[in-house]
Amino acid sequence: MDAQLGAETQARPTLDVTRLGRKHFVSQAGLASVLQAVRDCELPAGISATTIKRKRMASANAETPYGRILRQWDMRMQDGKTVAVNYCDPAATFFHLTCVSPSLQAFLKERLEERPSSTATPWTIVFYSDQVSPGNQLKSSNKRRLETIYWSLKELSANALCHERAWFLLTTVRSHTVQKLAGGMGQLCKYAMLSFFRQTADWTAGIQLRLGEERVFLAARVGMVISDESAVKFMFDNKGASGKVPCLLCRNVVLRRYAPPDMHDPLVQHTCWDARKFLMHTQQSLQEMARYLAQENAVLSKAQLKDLQTRLGFNFAPHGVLASQELMAKVNIPDSLCFDYMHIYYVSGLWHQESNLLLRRLWQGGVCKASDIHNFFQDFVWPSRLGSKGAGARNIFESLNKSDDELKSSASEALSAYPVLRLFLSDLLQAPGLPEGVQAAVKCYLLLARVLDWLCLAAEDGGSRHADKLRQAIEAHAKAFSHVYGEDAALPKLHMAIHLPKMLQHHTQLLSCWVHERRHKELKRFANQQMNSKTGTERSLMEEMLLCHREDLSENVLVHGVGLLDAKPAPAPVLAQFRTAFGVIPLRLLVSEKAYYAPNRWVRCGDIVLVRAEGYNGIAEVCYHCHYQDCLLTCLFFYKPIPDKSNRFRVCRDEYVFVLTETIRTVCIFKAQDGICTVAPQAYDN
Repeated sequence: MDAQLGAETQARPTLDVTRLGRKHFVSQAGLASVLQAVRDCELPAGISATTIKRKRMASANAETPYGRILRQWDMRMQDGKTVAVNYCDPAATFFHLTCVSPSLQAFLKERLEERPSSTATPWTIVFYSDQVSPGNQLKSSNKRRLETIYWSLKELSANALCHERAWFLLTTVRSHTVQKLAGGMGQLCKYAMLSFFRQTADWTAGIQLRLGEERVFLAARVGMVISDESAVKFMFDNKGASGKVPCLLCRNVVLRRYAPPDMHDPLVQHTCWDARKFLMHTQQSLQEMARYLAQENAVLSKAQLKDLQTRLGFNFAPHGVLASQELMAKVNIPDSLCFDYMHIYYVSGLWHQESNLLLRRLWQGGVCKASDIHNFFQDFVWPSRLGSKGAGARNIFESLNKSDDELKSSASEALSAYPVLRLFLSDLLQAPGLPEGVQAAVKCYLLLARVLDWLCLAAEDGGSRHADKLRQAIEAHAKAFSHVYGEDAALPKLHMAIHLPKMLQHHTQLLSCWVHERRHKELKRFANQQMNSKTGTERSLMEEMLLCHREDLSENVLVHGVGLLDAKPAPAPVLAQFRTAFGVIPLRLLVSEKAYYAPNRWVRCGDIVLVRAEGYNGIAEVCYHCHYQDCLLTCLFFYKPIPDKSNRFRVCRDEYVFVLTETIRTVCIFKAQDGICTVAPQAYDN
């Protein structure tokens, strides 16, 4: 018997991990995770690709009281045929994910207690669509592109919505399939919005959720539609920024380059910065527009219809959103729309345009070159939590060697760079003999930076209290920009920005697409490996996304409250400092280098922070964080402000101070040199 066991042992050699993942690529982290799972659990009987696929399909398409998660729409194509398009039913998806995630259950209970939901006071469904491009971005015909729709609930809070796991996949469809649909993206979005109003799962009437042993009621309506300008154009079939009438919301705004010389009231150019002169579309006027186009389509020639569509700013789209009486009765489009400020300012947006215009003026005026700005950026340190996103901003000016070179960057790099560029220009403005044109351009940028400050604050819960300040800042910048660079330089995005304060007032906060760009990365992780781009292959992508989302929610929380990360018992030097400061010997003191000072925002030792505490206000360096009884404290060295030198502080480490961690208002971008700490001014909420 022993001999037989020995023979079996010899027949199974030890696995050589260096040979794994050579025939089929697996990342080292992925391989380690799989091997650990195999070590910790019994190996399943079936391990073939077919078995894995079958189990994935069964697990993802769970049965719920609202039916299975994965369903199909039968959508009309341009040739009159129908095509089956897969989607994740919102009610079934949300029911299933709340059942399997205790942390989501607890969070949802908390939010419902703070903001109860009823048919009279429903929650707000946030609807988002965008294009995702896996594979080769430079390929002339990329058939793997996907039109993707996510949704969430605004009442989950701004802190939750800034995390990708708070956004639920509704559908993802090949772009070439969408292009063949009658009405294209408009028909897809119509069906997607109507999925919230199924007869057996109508969110406006309310759905039942199982939160542990408790049953709760949740009513919601589609009340916020957020997208960039291009997605809005295809979603609602308006002409967009390239049309004579560029704005979906304005009936009387004409793109400046198409404006006739004899144009009279009530028509205004898109460079009008007085929102009181805009004639706004209503739900009724949009429906009348769709009906009028349908009537005229029956009697006009193609050329006449094309001219009419150009003058109205809308396309005839009988299968689109605006032509659907059923949907328009449930979703108020003008009230729901919210422009994405990230795309307006940070994605080949207004910040990039103005920075390039400013750089040319600085260069041509002999004031400085891009290399001077690049050198200024090199010594700055960004908050630890930003990681490479912040550090990437350090080199965005490096490749600009000529006056006509274009500044390019990612949106996150632009967000990280604008405060440092503001500091550079503020210092430059103090230099004597600065040409008048350069002074005006610098002051214009400072106004732009102030707009970006207010937008950061507008993204928080209750951001609507900043709506008036945001309006004043946007109008002041728009007027200054027109004066400095001329109205011909004003992009349609600047007109879109004029609408943001009113949208903020209505929606109470401005959501943006930072989080969705991160959500796209997970979709691309699977889509990059899928070479088959035929219609219907998207279903496997949705299954993978659902399973990853379920796993993510089962292991993590949506919002991390104030508290320590990776806490350990305090060492003797920390205990001694604590005893000296408070006169007590703590029986149990936990300490950490990292702590959340606000929901989902953490700070690390070595970071420079702005503190607003009783008796202690100013800039300080973080030493460590500690937890004693019910108090979370941060040990700091406060720096001393240098008189008559704004944003400059003398580094002082003579005396440490303990403050409540929650009194930290923001983490700063800074540079320390020769005992002087220079802080880039940025937005924070008092």
